[in-house]
Amino acid sequence: GTVIGGAGRAVRLLMFSDFQCPFCANYRHVIDSVLSDATLPVEVRLVHYPLSYHARAVEAAEFFECAAIE
Repeated sequence: GTVIGGAGRAVRLLMFSDFQCPFCANYRHVIDSVLSDATLPVEVRLVHYPLSYHARAVEAAEFFECAAIE
């Protein structure tokens, strides 16, 4: 999965997410808050979990991974 906040950090979080899920979108501010307020270095690993009833979720995850390639 894609790493947000730098790899190999002291605290590792796995975030299972679907780009079309409104509930997943609501948690972005939580992740941002954790990254900015943490006293230890934090790594957030995004794990794509596209839900079957979201028509574009798989495609969105694929596009995201293509854009994240360095």
